[in-house]
Amino acid sequence: SSDLPPTTQKLVKVVAVLTRKEIEQAAVQNVQGLLRYVQGVDIRTRGAENVQADISLRGGTFDQTAILLNGVNFTDPQTGHFNLDIPLDINLIERIEILYGPGAWTAGAIAFSGAINIVTKQIIHNGFNAQISGGDFGYRQGSTSGYLNSGPWRVTAAVNGTRSDGFAHDSDVKIFNAYTDVRFIDNRIGQFSLQLGVQSKDFGANTFYSPKYFDQYEETRSLIASLQYKKQTRHWKMMATGYYRRHHDMFALFR
Repeated sequence: SSDLPPTTQKLVKVVAVLTRKEIEQAAVQNVQGLLRYVQGVDIRTRGAENVQADISLRGGTFDQTAILLNGVNFTDPQTGHFNLDIPLDINLIERIEILYGPGAWTAGAIAFSGAINIVTKQIIHNGFNAQISGGDFGYRQGSTSGYLNSGPWRVTAAVNGTRSDGFAHDSDVKIFNAYTDVRFIDNRIGQFSLQLGVQSKDFGANTFYSPKYFDQYEETRSLIASLQYKKQTRHWKMMATGYYRRHHDMFALFR
């Protein structure tokens, strides 16, 4: 009957998508800056290169938003301050999907405000890309990425690094990311997907946690890994996922 209220499933399927074309047109170099372009997303960044960022959806807190990479939940269990410590080059991103509201139940109870799913490119031809850039205050940035396809195998890999002396006292930053996505696709067997990524960040944290101390410093290390299996037929779909995230944080009040 038309008088019945809409089901919960219909209420929560409000999705925004940032496409590859929009990503290429955005004047940003990292995921944190990219998310500023999404309506309903509030992102508070700190330091050069948005080295630390808190993200929230529609009035929620940064601890109520889940972060997924190719559908795998890599939300940091310690604090939302580190949710965006994802070791991914922006050039690998195909699109970003945002699911608003508590309907992001597949991401777990932490996704009270919603979830953000970052989807990487799947290039069917072999290729290699490299770029470098530089600027004031000792800014240097370089990245390489490649795609290899052979039979049922598809491999994507990227390494990128950024450093800067900072535009102000104690705002220097060094960032390193490495990521690979290996897939085995067979119509009869199914699809296996392996993701591996590491990240390191060393940065001056001037006024990050208190304006009283001007020599705060922080080092973070992230490791992510996942293995996923999918099999789909005309009438049913089976999926199993195992994932791992480890995060190390060292903070010094006096550098």
